[in-house]
Amino acid sequence: MKDSKHRAVYQFKLTLVGVNPPILRRFQVYEDATLPQLHRYIQALMNWECYHLHEFVVNGRIYAEPDPEDAHYERKVTDERRVLLSKVVKGVGGQLEYRYDFGDGWEHDLLLEAILLPEPGVDYPRCIEAKRNAPPEDCGGPYGYQEYIDALRDRMHERHRELRDWRGPFDSEFCSIDLLNERLKLVARLTKMPVIEPVFTSPYSRSQGSGRAVEIELSERERDLIVNHTLADEVLIRDLHLAPAKPDSGKYRFSWEELDDLAGYVAAESNHARNKKLSQEWSRIYDKLTAALDSRRR
Repeated sequence: MKDSKHRAVYQFKLTLVGVNPPILRRFQVYEDATLPQLHRYIQALMNWECYHLHEFVVNGRIYAEPDPEDAHYERKVTDERRVLLSKVVKGVGGQLEYRYDFGDGWEHDLLLEAILLPEPGVDYPRCIEAKRNAPPEDCGGPYGYQEYIDALRDRMHERHRELRDWRGPFDSEFCSIDLLNERLKLVARLTKMPVIEPVFTSPYSRSQGSGRAVEIELSERERDLIVNHTLADEVLIRDLHLAPAKPDSGKYRFSWEELDDLAGYVAAESNHARNKKLSQEWSRIYDKLTAALDSRRR
């Protein structure tokens, strides 16, 4: 993790879709937050309880915790546990969608409004603006929430007593930034950076090659694809940022574990490629990486 002085701060505007007047949160997080951490922060900002499934969608790609049923339904999912926020939203104006509780169908739009330097003495994440209370869990999505509000406000509503007793008093307009920030502090303290596991389950045993250097030759095109179009950690591909003196003749050295991880990132891109030509390019890179792993295993 970078020193806090060298970590950029992302400022997002979050809007809950389908609810009027709008429910809004404006908040700031470090650029190197993981998607699971962002999920927890959003839960804190919405005063929710984090017991339903969720997913992020960026440019049509789904990020979530993979489920064995995904393959059965031909649903392509990228494992969110290895993904940093800065890898999926790279510039001001970037957007992502956060979906929570697929039964109720809550959708949130997140817009990256600014990339800032951290302020001295400020703890991140932090909320800087909030409008209106968030709906309670399990109220039935936007339509159910509107009925819930209508019933609480109208003593003659046929469900007034039922819904009042369900959650007790509820003020749809009340929203305290101080309370939201207290929740964010608690979540940030409890949410540690997870161990990032590869998306692709490698057939290679790390115990057989641990610590051994593996040399791989990559063309300029292959290097560019890996550096600019995978979700690989910056530490993992640090040497690839240095272009070779002679194009199409770059040789790079990785440890066994690093090359194994890199193969996982490349496999994920091959699975999600937008067209056949690009998929074939990723497949060729993957074959090159796994061939190097095979050669060192013998």
